[in-house]
Amino acid sequence: MRVLLTTYKWELKSALHLPFEAVWLEYMIFGVLMLLVLIFKPEGLLREKPTMTKPIREVVKKTRKGAGRQLPLQHTSTPESRHEAEKKKENSR
Repeated sequence: MRVLLTTYKWELKSALHLPFEAVWLEYMIFGVLMLLVLIFKPEGLLREKPTMTKPIREVVKKTRKGAGRQLPLQHTSTPESRHEAEKKKENSR
């Protein structure tokens, strides 16, 4: 796109009757695309997995204990903690 704008900048300006240089179209198109992404996909193009760090996990455990029920963690961050969760699940059966 940049090559086309650079190559045909004079032709674009005269054909479209632009009140500015055609080179600025690249930045304008990029800005419009970024606005469209922000409006229609506020979480981003690629979703990020939530990470459960030790402090967050402790807060979640305390909150769940305070509620009177112990719910399983939905996401664990390390393979070791996943393995420990699987062992606890097998032992509880």
